[in-house]
Amino acid sequence: MLVVLTCFALFFGYHLDWLQRRREVLSGNYASVISQNTAGGTRPAHPAAPCLLRLFKESGAYAIAVTCESESQWLAESQRIGSLFPEAKLIRVNGAR
Repeated sequence: MLVVLTCFALFFGYHLDWLQRRREVLSGNYASVISQNTAGGTRPAHPAAPCLLRLFKESGAYAIAVTCESESQWLAESQRIGSLFPEAKLIRVNGAR
């Protein structure tokens, strides 16, 4: 019973951490959400948030616009933000130099 409860707590904690990190990215000044597909295409118009994040009323993102000043910053941020928002397409926006 203790093992089952521990596994449940770890799984629940993982998803809460994921949710917090998603919200931290969006509260910053360098990333913004495009919440729906207005251009058509094959991607869903309103994608659902992955896994158990839906239980916490987290909505999915169609795309995330990421402001980057360099190619190395784009590579690092696209990998990090892409892992937090697997349902979203990442769009690079060149920052001010």
